[in-house]
This record gives sequence, C-alpha cells and structure tokens, in this order.
Amino acid sequence: MKYSSTSITTPFTVGGFTVQVTIVIPTYNAESTISATIDSVRAQTYNNWELIVVDGGSKDHTYNIAFEYSQRDNRIYSLNSPSSASAVEACNYGISERSRSSRCVMVLDSDDMLVPEALESLCGGLIDNRDAVAAYGRFRIIDRAGQPLKTMAADRFTDNRLAVVEGGGIGLLPPDSPLTFNALVLQNCIKSTGQMLVKSDALRRLGPFDGAAFPVDDWDMWIRLSLMGEIQLVDRIVLDYRVKGEDSVLELGEIEPGELYFRRKLVHALAGNEYHSIALAGWRLREKRQISRRFRAAIKSGFSRRKSDTGGVAACMRDWATYLYHWGIWRDADHLPRHARRSTVDTLTVARA
Repeated sequence: MKYSSTSITTPFTVGGFTVQVTIVIPTYNAESTISATIDSVRAQTYNNWELIVVDGGSKDHTYNIAFEYSQRDNRIYSLNSPSSASAVEACNYGISERSRSSRCVMVLDSDDMLVPEALESLCGGLIDNRDAVAAYGRFRIIDRAGQPLKTMAADRFTDNRLAVVEGGGIGLLPPDSPLTFNALVLQNCIKSTGQMLVKSDALRRLGPFDGAAFPVDDWDMWIRLSLMGEIQLVDRIVLDYRVKGEDSVLELGEIEPGELYFRRKLVHALAGNEYHSIALAGWRLREKRQISRRFRAAIKSGFSRRKSDTGGVAACMRDWATYLYHWGIWRDADHLPRHARRSTVDTLTVARA
C-alpha cells in the first residue's frame, strides 16, 4: 500500500483527537530479552506513546529491569499482574490500565523488537485508511542472539493470504487489499501481536482477549476484529520476530484446543448471519488440510515402525487416532458441544452492529 509521505514523528490527529499509542508487554522470566524489547520502543521515530510492562510473577530480574526503565522514562510503567494471572490475563490487565487519551493499542512479546519506524508506519496505515479498525505490517525473523536470519519464510508467511471465496473454495487476496474475515477464518497470517496496531475504540467494543482460546487467543481477537472493519496491511517490516526454540514460521499449526473452542464459539455466535456459512467453510477447509497432513503422517508411521517396537506401534496408533479425530471434526464441523455455548457471543454481536 501507499501511505502518507508526511512525517508523523510528532503526534498526529484523527477526528480531532491526538493519537497516543499504548504498547503493552506481558512478561515472565524474560530478563535476557526485555531490555532489548523496551529499547526498541524507546527508539521509535513516532514518540507519542506509553509503554506498560506487566510482569506475571517472574522468578528472575525481569520486573526490576522494567522498573528501572520506568524510573528513567516517565512514558514507561512497570506493573505486577494480579496473582496467578495467565499471559492472557496479564495482557488484558495491561490494556485496561492504558491512559484515557490512548487511541491505539499494540501488544508486544517480551522477546520481540520493533523496528524504529514501526509505529510511524502503522499509524500511517490508519491515516490512509480511516475506515480500518487496525493496521499490521510485515515481520523479519531473528535468532536468539537478535541477528536477522537470511530467509524468505517471513514474507511467504505474510503473503500467503488465502481466503474463503464464494462457493466455499479458496482464493488469494490481492497484495494491496486489507485483511478480511474471509481470510482470517481460514488461517492466521499474522505471526505476532507486535505486528498489529488496533484502535482503542474497537478494543473497547470487542472486550478482552479470550483466555479460553489460548494459545490462539490473538487469532480469535483478529477474527472478531475483522467483523468490525478492515485490517489494513502496511507493506513494511515493523517487527523483528525472535525464533523460539524449534519454532517453524511456515509450519501449518496443529489444531489446538483453544482453536476448537473459538471456532465453535464463532459458528454458534454467527448462526443465522451472513458470515455463518463463511465461518463454517473456513473451518472445513482448514480441517481438510489437517486430514490430508495427518493421513500422510499415519501412513508413513505405519511403514516405518516395526511390529516388535512397542513404542513405535503406540506412536502409529496415535497418528491414526489423530487422523480419525480430525476427520470427525471435519465431518461434524457445525456440531456445537455444550462448552461452546459458554462463549462470549455478545462480543461478536456487538462487532456486527
């Protein structure tokens, strides 16, 4: 996309209001990376921000490091989350503590780093598309030491914006088009929350991140957000994403229990709505991909295990059981078990209003 060339290193206004950005960093035992993450915020070319670091009971020096920063920079606040708070609860707590003047919110992982022009670029995206409820940019992969990796995986991940099309098939969104519900309901092409800047107004209407959807609570939020309006793509790198362990950027993620929860919640909440068929098609298409993947894994496992290998036989049986499990989900994708009815349907209803 083409965004405003006018410098916005000083506060800009939308609808007559000065736009202050709130960045929330939930932390836990992140003493080795938290300084670099905070420094990346302080290095922003757009300087009208506040940073809220919420520690979830770290056993190391994470809280002390963040607190020292707060003593040197009055835009930084170091908080302790409520006792026994999960990562999602810590995130929601930080968002709830934002100042009243905050107009946009970002959640940044404690081991990732913003590039210096990140906020400027994302705010520019919201200026160019005033109807957008959020803007997101590209990411770059870095190793544990913070050095960029020479790979095109990040671009391929962001550009792989498949979407449900009319008739229940799969198409590809045009490169310069905003991200839509039709795409997000099929897969999450936003790797990290640090790529996304969301208007506070939209968050206020949607409510908090849903902890029951963990570890894909961000995906759940983006889907709900897409029901409210467009999510603008800013064609610039805004985030250095640190590879975590064996993390594979391009790997098709497993179906987590959190995903089953939010998909069932979505299908139930949208019953009788124009989006219902799209949500159901997205679920079935994703499950179809899982079925194919699991079938290949089960066949490979069956040929590679010896019958005398007790552990191998057990692994093979698990592979086949997983395949049958996904096949059952695909077959009954619109089935709504009781726990799905405990979902926050109202947030979706509000988003469609």
